[in-house]
Amino acid sequence: MTKKTLCTVLACIMLVGTVLALLCSCSPNMGQTLMKIENNTVSVNMLEFYLTRAKGYMANYLTLKYGSPNSDKFWDEIIDLEGTTNNMQYTLDVANELKQRLCGLYIFDKEGYTLPQSYIDSVDKDLSEMLEYHAGGSRSKFNSILSQYGVNYDILREIYIMEAKYEYLRSLRASHVSDSAKSEYYEKNFVRYKQIYIANYEYICKTDQNGDVIYYTEDGKICYDKTAGTASNRLDKNGDIIYVKADGRISYNTKDGVVQYETDKDGNRKIRERSEEECESALEKLAEVSKLVEGGNTELFETYISQLSEDATGLGYFKNGCYLDNNHNYTVELGAGYAVLETIKKDVNSMEIGDTTLISDENSGYYLVMKYELDENAFSNKDNSSWFAAISSDIAEMLLEKEIAKYYDKVEIDEELLKTLDIKSVSYTNYYY
Repeated sequence: MTKKTLCTVLACIMLVGTVLALLCSCSPNMGQTLMKIENNTVSVNMLEFYLTRAKGYMANYLTLKYGSPNSDKFWDEIIDLEGTTNNMQYTLDVANELKQRLCGLYIFDKEGYTLPQSYIDSVDKDLSEMLEYHAGGSRSKFNSILSQYGVNYDILREIYIMEAKYEYLRSLRASHVSDSAKSEYYEKNFVRYKQIYIANYEYICKTDQNGDVIYYTEDGKICYDKTAGTASNRLDKNGDIIYVKADGRISYNTKDGVVQYETDKDGNRKIRERSEEECESALEKLAEVSKLVEGGNTELFETYISQLSEDATGLGYFKNGCYLDNNHNYTVELGAGYAVLETIKKDVNSMEIGDTTLISDENSGYYLVMKYELDENAFSNKDNSSWFAAISSDIAEMLLEKEIAKYYDKVEIDEELLKTLDIKSVSYTNYYY
């Protein structure tokens, strides 16, 4: 995980959702037809594109864990007694996703929907920006870039239009999801917990020449403790009188002031990895708290949250706790750096209400997690909005998948053409499309 507290990015977690897939009615220049259901088809070029996209999503994870997105160790690993490899399974998963979405496009046409012009305009705007950014406005150069993913500008546009159709169909379904349906989904799929989080790193605060952390006012001036300190005969760069302690060090108002952080050339906060002794101390502290709150003493646990947790204020703090959806794979959606969410979700699902678990994550730090009972209709509480922004869309997706499954038998697949592609052999550099 990048060096930031676990929850600061969660406002966007639910906006990520599941990966949209492709489906399309191919004109002759879309490539050889791989699948079809009546007049709706998917070409082999589009499968290649989606394989490169899926591999691109996995590239960082595979590099971190296996050294390369093309790792033979990963792709050739046998995962069952039928001899299925990761390469075979992931390729099949992408192909099945296309089959599923193809049926979604069939429903779109069958029900007589028309894609609003605003969706088409958005696609063309995005493509125009890509053309300019990646190829300086040159269509031939852009097609050369896209060729490594099996497509050209026209095929990519067709893909985006078809993705827009699927998204529009899902949004129509989502607009009809009631609170009773949300409540049922919430009760069946979510877990709730609260946590005490201690990082294995710390941001580097700005300090003075004595090494003391500087505290600032909201307008960026030095915040002096004028009660404990004594006025000196010196002025700071803002023309304010400097207040000092008896030993001559500057007297800062640590209660009312705020710290500022050192940043790199890109504006990112600099960090210091905490020492082994500091990390061991954090773990010991959390283990001690775990014993003290045995039996589900939530009141005491929440006291320790306010005292110890480094995400107990600001964007990383949620007073009602954290909510994870069992239907989301947070590692896939957010990247390998957020695998700790999957660990937390797995552990909390196996715990009883009031139980705690201590989790160590090498990328971020240490979490003492307590499982809480689901509170009623948490999705309707604005304080929890970050966790439930996509609940209607998720329900619509689930119901749409059930509806789509009714048409699987109508899909014709060119099995020989399907054998010509696999995820191991395609490019992994599709990060942008």
